[in-house]
Amino acid sequence: MQKGGTGNTIRVSESIAMDKLLISNNKMLLQNSFYDSKYMRVYEDLDKIDIKSFIESNKEVHYENKEKIYPSAFFKQIEKDLEELEEFEELEKQNENNIVSQKDFSNSNKFA
Repeated sequence: MQKGGTGNTIRVSESIAMDKLLISNNKMLLQNSFYDSKYMRVYEDLDKIDIKSFIESNKEVHYENKEKIYPSAFFKQIEKDLEELEEFEELEKQNENNIVSQKDFSNSNKFA
């Protein structure tokens, strides 16, 4: 990770999407919902990690729920959010119409 950088990098997403091992100095990786200590290592001193055994003990890598980071998941979330927004706006419009109708009703009763 670049000095002073925080958060996820493209390397994290690539590693997850392609089922690859990841060795990083990014401490924020430990807070990532995709973090899996079996396939990821965070280091302060690279010399203190046994890279050879890490690689040899993980011949098959498979991250759970990796489809959540795919662009298609992002677009599906946008579609869902837009649908919810449209529903909310429709409800707001109905509420506004009800308020106007109630005002009209109360005004018409004043002159009866």
